[in-house]
Amino acid sequence: MAGKPAKAGEASRARIISAAMAIIGRRGVSGLTTALIARQSRMSEANLYRHFKGKDDILRATLEKVWRDIMGNLSKAAEEARPPSEALKLFIQRHFEYVEKNRAVPKIIFSDEIHVLNAGLRRALNANMGKVSWAMGQIIREGQEKGEFRDDVRAEELAMMFIGLGQSVALRWSLGGRRESIREMGLSMWRNYEKLVCVPGAGKS
Repeated sequence: MAGKPAKAGEASRARIISAAMAIIGRRGVSGLTTALIARQSRMSEANLYRHFKGKDDILRATLEKVWRDIMGNLSKAAEEARPPSEALKLFIQRHFEYVEKNRAVPKIIFSDEIHVLNAGLRRALNANMGKVSWAMGQIIREGQEKGEFRDDVRAEELAMMFIGLGQSVALRWSLGGRRESIREMGLSMWRNYEKLVCVPGAGKS
């Protein structure tokens, strides 16, 4: 019996976060309000405050979920694909499929409300990006050791280049009205990154 209230609470939190993602996808972070979240999640604002302290708390939980999902996709790609270049290519495919289904993601990552107005969320965003960069650097470092990636540039710098290119794809897709397939845009990005950093003839991609 004791587990049922906890599970119900987790389900309610997940519903609230899902509602926040849907609203951000339509209106951006600045358009997120507790009233809209309550309406989208079909619960009262009073009930909302039983699970979260307020908008910032919901936004922080949403941000954490996004980064857990991104890290999960990266970890699974690293486990499933070999050589390392194939892991990065698989991650690109899954990441942009995730972004296409969750249109709030670029709006969260590029939000002025997070970058400028909320130091706590900015630090959380930076810390999570650092975790992704480190994990990606591990994959690239393995590729360097196997002779697949060029080794005259530090793995950490190649990881940051990869992340930067990915962010530019997400920004172009969002500004372009999301008319193109972001997955295809991501694969085009990968082919160009591959030409820059992979040793010709090494690995498979």
